[in-house]
Amino acid sequence: MSPNDLLIIDDRYKWYVAQLIEIKRNSYCSLTQISEILDFSPYKAETYFEELVDDLEKIGQPKLMELSKGGEVLNAELTHLLIKKLRVHYVEKSPAYQMFHLFMTKEISLDSQLDQEKINLSRSGAYKYQKNLKKLLSDENVQLKKNKLLGNEFQLRNFLFGIYYELFNGIKNPFEEATIKLARNILNYFIHFYETGLVKTKEIKLIFFLCIWLTRLKYNHVIDTAFISVKKEGFFDYLHKLLSEQFFLNPQQIELELAYFYLFVYLEDIDKSSLIDFLPTSVEQQAKQLTTSFFDNLASRIERNGETLAFSTNDIEEFQNINRKWLIYHFKESTFITKGQIRYFQEINPLLDEFIQEFIEKAELRSLFLSKQEKTKLYYDYLFFVITKIPIERLEKPLHICIDFSHGRVYNDYIRRMLSSLQSMNIRYEQRLSTKTKLYLSDFAIDTLPCKQVIWKRPPTPGDWKALGDLLVGIRGGMG
Repeated sequence: MSPNDLLIIDDRYKWYVAQLIEIKRNSYCSLTQISEILDFSPYKAETYFEELVDDLEKIGQPKLMELSKGGEVLNAELTHLLIKKLRVHYVEKSPAYQMFHLFMTKEISLDSQLDQEKINLSRSGAYKYQKNLKKLLSDENVQLKKNKLLGNEFQLRNFLFGIYYELFNGIKNPFEEATIKLARNILNYFIHFYETGLVKTKEIKLIFFLCIWLTRLKYNHVIDTAFISVKKEGFFDYLHKLLSEQFFLNPQQIELELAYFYLFVYLEDIDKSSLIDFLPTSVEQQAKQLTTSFFDNLASRIERNGETLAFSTNDIEEFQNINRKWLIYHFKESTFITKGQIRYFQEINPLLDEFIQEFIEKAELRSLFLSKQEKTKLYYDYLFFVITKIPIERLEKPLHICIDFSHGRVYNDYIRRMLSSLQSMNIRYEQRLSTKTKLYLSDFAIDTLPCKQVIWKRPPTPGDWKALGDLLVGIRGGMG
């Protein structure tokens, strides 16, 4: 179940249209393209476009785009923020979401929802929505039973966090005021006690986590497992007292819930000053095995000139946390879950890309993934970890470039400095041509060079830099 499954079908398609227009805002976009990409008729495309313009006006954004007589989208000023606001507008008027949210936050029956006019549907229409909602939830191993969302409580909370955080983060908080207030009090005390200033993303993430946590506890839905033990300190005592006063929990349940809170704070890198120990669970064993296997394979793959690859204890723990987070939460995140940019890394870091792809595709790992998006997210997590921990010269062969402009050494240094953003390619600069040179960059042409050459007769434009970057990616890809 994805957040978009909660939208009315027509609103879902309108949101897809808006998303496509936003993606193509700097290039040609027409109704014909929209209908072909989204696979519906040109008439539907035009109808959805016109309704979309009206919907944008309803959220305070009039006349953001228009159509030419030929069907081209003109003057589109859609941004990612507007796209998110638009989806919130759609989801809040969706009966499926309204029903889902009421079951989640109030646990009242469908008949009560109708009698109290919480949702505007006929009784027969409401039962159809409920039937479809049950199907969507069952795909996530969640049952809707006696007005309650039930299942493995730990995984159920992960599912709820994924839905609410994806839909509302950065836009608004849909939970009850009392819940938000209590969550904000916990957050403020947390910041005060640990003397930490949270960046906005982590603050919002923690607030959503707390709202879901507190809502589930309000209806006595508790977890029955722990992955860590926590050393008691001042904030631990504060939370312990708060939970005992606010909810009907026994001491053992409170201990498990506190471990649940500290686990999230630790693995989301919100704060790591609390002293915790990971318990010897099957997940912890898997995380350790994956970490050991990854580092052993990586060390043997990139060993050069007899030098062994060494990692610090902190590096190993950081990588193990990547595996812990993946294996414990299985969050359906909305960022770094598409393969669109993987091709870029395949071209500039082919050896590293090949290694990570092979490792993730090992048979013993396949059963651990719950979705394709999750596998793609882990690819990026592994990739960024290795790139930031290991010097690029250990990962990729050097790409030799000779920079030789007639304007002189200072201009050559300027061009070299401007190329510094491409250091992920392990570029080596040469003052003279050699047998290793892969690219000659100059302001005059030389016939029969044994390498590629780029001629810039004037200071390079943005288009020149882009063309050079594309050429270097091609050269890197051909080096293997």
